[in-house]
Amino acid sequence: MMNPMVASELFIYPIKSCYRVSVPCANAEPRGFEHDRRWMIVDAANEFVSQRNVRKLATLRAQISSRGLELCAPNLDPISVEIPSMPDQPVIARVWNDACETWPADAKTDDWISSFLEFKAKLVYMPETTKRRVNPTFANNGEIVSFADGFPYLLASSASLDSLNKQLESPVPIHRFRPNIVISGAPPFAEDNWRLIQIGGVRFQSARPCIRCSVTCTDQESGTLLGSEPLKTLTKFHPIDSRPAFAQNLIALDRGAIKRGDAITVIE
Repeated sequence: MMNPMVASELFIYPIKSCYRVSVPCANAEPRGFEHDRRWMIVDAANEFVSQRNVRKLATLRAQISSRGLELCAPNLDPISVEIPSMPDQPVIARVWNDACETWPADAKTDDWISSFLEFKAKLVYMPETTKRRVNPTFANNGEIVSFADGFPYLLASSASLDSLNKQLESPVPIHRFRPNIVISGAPPFAEDNWRLIQIGGVRFQSARPCIRCSVTCTDQESGTLLGSEPLKTLTKFHPIDSRPAFAQNLIALDRGAIKRGDAITVIE
């Protein structure tokens, strides 16, 4: 008998491109899980900073606090960051092709971030008033997204990872793919064919497969680039339009809490 399909793990990433936080439950909101990627590091030109070009971001850890974030990173004392108030002059930060109105953290935090990265940078926050739109090619009703690359949620399957790892000389952990939702109990790559699912009481629509980048080749504990895998194998083993693909981008159709162990129902 097959094991039931469940949400086996849930993750948020308080700061874009930084370390994950495993959570037992999470509130699904239109732009993503509550607290997921609502903060972002930008450079002196207010362009987003990513693990694609600054791999040590993987080692910057952020925990949610009652007033904002608690940050820690190698060789630095921890620091507390408060959610900023609306400033007189918002920072217009760019993430991919989107220019977003953001609220900057305080100067002490910027100095800490700059010291960690060894170049001038600052931390910005996405307020509720900022509405960054999902690509209309894949959205139905003007859905919004946080500072995530393009979609509010990413779902990955343990069975799909097991299938991929059988093709690799050295297996990779699910964390390399930076999912929000990890599922178990489904056949490998069954998620590729789902259009509408329900987790707990929340419905999610599949938007498109996730095309993968070099972040999947970076160790998420040390920030070290480990070669060309799993991208090299994915390009041959599981391509979409000749590009390496793994996991599914989702849009939430409802608000509500989901938790580890919640059953997954395929509606369509």
